[in-house]
Order: sequence, then structure tokens, then C-alpha cells
Amino acid sequence: MVRDRISEADAESGFMLDGYPRTAAQVDYLDLILAESDRKLDVVPGLTADNEELIARLLGRAKETGALTTTKPSSVTAWTSTTSRPKPLSHGMPSAAS
Repeated sequence: MVRDRISEADAESGFMLDGYPRTAAQVDYLDLILAESDRKLDVVPGLTADNEELIARLLGRAKETGALTTTKPSSVTAWTSTTSRPKPLSHGMPSAAS
């Protein structure tokens, strides 16, 4: 899907990937796609948000989709306060902040 999309004419001068890649395997696959098409990424922005904002968004999405398993935001807050953020995958790319 990604290979096909970035091969489209409107992506010839550039493209932005939103939410992809998310895993190390996806990073490796994207590296392969880019190498095969003799393309490279110019910048990889790193976005951050406060835990409270993330919790509010997740709870909102869960309510919209019917996936909410608890009505107690404190349960989500307790879980997120003990969960550390993942380290970004750099692969030698400059970030938007640098």
C-alpha cells in the first residue's frame, strides 16, 4: 500500500506519512521501498503531547467507537503514569527539532 501510494504522480515531488511507520519492521520496509525507488526522507518530525491530552483523546475515541471498557479516567491515568514512552527510532534521520 505504501509503495503504491508514494509511487503516484502527486507524490513525485514529496509526501508526508502520518502514523507510519510505527514499528521497527515497518521502518525497515520503508527503507527498502525508498532504496528501491532511489528516494530518501528529508525530515522526520517528532511530535509530543502531555499525558493528560493523550488520555482525553484516547477516551474520546474509545467512547466514539464503543471500545470503552471503563468509565473511570483514573484507571487510564494510573496505567499511563506507570507506562514509559517508547524511544524514537532514529535510523540516522534528522528530526524536525534539529
